[in-house]
Amino acid sequence: MLIGEILSAVYWMKPAIYQQIAKRKWLLIGSVVLLCAWLVLATKHIALDESIGYTIQALGFAALIVLVLEYSG
Repeated sequence: MLIGEILSAVYWMKPAIYQQIAKRKWLLIGSVVLLCAWLVLATKHIALDESIGYTIQALGFAALIVLVLEYSG
């Protein structure tokens, strides 16, 4: 839930920053692709998943939320 709370704070308190992030569609898509690859390939390595994996998952899911909100029309 922390991802959604941070994203909503940026959306409401810093809308210009949110719009800059939302305009970079290919960066968002790349983040989601990286997330999918990470979930398929790297979660088997427990130490790697518990160290950098949480950050990769947080960024990937935040990118997915922005993509759904901005480009699902």
